[in-house]
Amino acid sequence: GKCCGKNRHLRLAKRALLRSLSLFEIHSGPYHVDVARVQDALGRLYALRGKPRRALEYHESALRIKSAILNARDPSLVRSMMKVAACHRALGQLEEAEEVLGEVLDGQNVALLRSADAEYRSSMMTLVGRTMRMIG
Repeated sequence: GKCCGKNRHLRLAKRALLRSLSLFEIHSGPYHVDVARVQDALGRLYALRGKPRRALEYHESALRIKSAILNARDPSLVRSMMKVAACHRALGQLEEAEEVLGEVLDGQNVALLRSADAEYRSSMMTLVGRTMRMIG
């Protein structure tokens, strides 16, 4: 019962997210941060369903969009990179995961060195910690 209920909720969530994705693409265009956020949510949903290959497709798509429209040090972009790395890791693609995490750490270190904003530095420190735990 509990498992079937969870699967039902995931199916309903998938349907709602796909509808949201379609609406955002129509109203905001395909290269909008809201489109990327929904794609990341779909990636997370597929990861929860044990489908890392499909999750990777959505996370990589979100990353392409965010890379085109956000600053390279934006925490949202960094989170998408970490999701891509996690999918590679789940698929046993450890070299790919390590490459992405290396890019994340390089970017985080540069951002920390340049930032005077305490809130931003705190956010980046949290992401650095998560990255190190994924590597570690």
